Amino acid sequence: MYGKFSSRIVGSSYLPLWESISGPYIYCLISAAENEVAELQKLKDEETQKLCLGGYCSTNCKSSYNFGKKVHKMLQVVTTLMTEGDFENVAEKIPEAPVDEIPIDPTIVGLQSTFDKVWICLGDQQAGVIGLYGMGGVGKTTLLTQVNNKFLDTPNDVFDVVIWAVVSKDQKLEMIQETIGKKISLWDDSWKTRRLEEKALDIFKVLSQKRFVLLLDDVWERIDLIKVGVPPLMYRRGLTEAPETEKWEGVKRMSFT
Repeated sequence: MYGKFSSRIVGSSYLPLWESISGPYIYCLISAAENEVAELQKLKDEETQKLCLGGYCSTNCKSSYNFGKKVHKMLQVVTTLMTEGDFENVAEKIPEAPVDEIPIDPTIVGLQSTFDKVWICLGDQQAGVIGLYGMGGVGKTTLLTQVNNKFLDTPNDVFDVVIWAVVSKDQKLEMIQETIGKKISLWDDSWKTRRLEEKALDIFKVLSQKRFVLLLDDVWERIDLIKVGVPPLMYRRGLTEAPETEKWEGVKRMSFT
């Protein structure tokens, strides 16, 4: 029993809060239950020796009755453990960090002037969407990564959350929703089964109340961000990078879905 619950705890994203809030209590219950099970196992062997008539009767009815009561009590304890072992009910999930640092080669040079231009644009309240486009290998993803990591040094009162999502050529809207949902703490076993429209509404409700930056990497074609759940242009701040073939017009079309 202890091993089963321990594996669930270690594999849970609720581990830190579990250890500080619910862990000691549940561990105590498990320990007590294991002691009780060991005692019942000993009694079971004794009761087995008292059976007669092919195991249907006991030579000591009172003893068998008391043993049955103990077994019933133990089943109730196990039910309690199974219920309280549902970490969704005993702890809140730890929120994601506002910005996730992305590894980058520190030796890369030559992008500083472009980075400075992008960073200035991000400070412009009139710039709802900023697009980076060009041929493959010119450094779009690297530049986007530099922008993302720069937000690590930005005061928290500027933006609430910075979301990085890789779109790719065959990317589905559901995958973008998954990335956003995980970042804003919507993602769980229940949420991932919801329909695209339901997820979009949930994402919209959360992002509408936040100052956010959405960084979209490897954009190949027009994306209907409204269907994803991203608030309309007057709400949002975003930065995208797209291949040369899409050009700036493709980025603009994506913005006004």
